[in-house]
Amino acid sequence: MFADASKAPIVFNQPTILKAVMTHIATNDQQAFELANKASFWNCLVAMRPQSTKEDLPSAYDIKVYLCNRFVNHMKEIADEIKVSNRSII
Repeated sequence: MFADASKAPIVFNQPTILKAVMTHIATNDQQAFELANKASFWNCLVAMRPQSTKEDLPSAYDIKVYLCNRFVNHMKEIADEIKVSNRSII
C-alpha cells in the first residue's frame, strides 16, 4: 500500500517496474540486490500483472545500473546547485 496514493503507479511497463523494484530494494533493507533475481519475487510481480514478460522484469544488474545512474544524476544536480550558489556569492 502506498502512503501517498498519488505516487502509486498507474502504468505498468518496464521503466515503471524497474523504478518500483529499485525503490523497494534501496529503501527497505533487503538482501542487497539478490531479491531481484529470486523467482518468488518475479512471481509476485507477474501476479500483479499477468501479461508481464521476462523482459519486463528487472534483474539485479538492471537495478544496480538504474540505481547508479540515478545517484550520478542526483550528484550532478547537487554539484550544479553548489556552483550556482557559489556564483551568486561572488
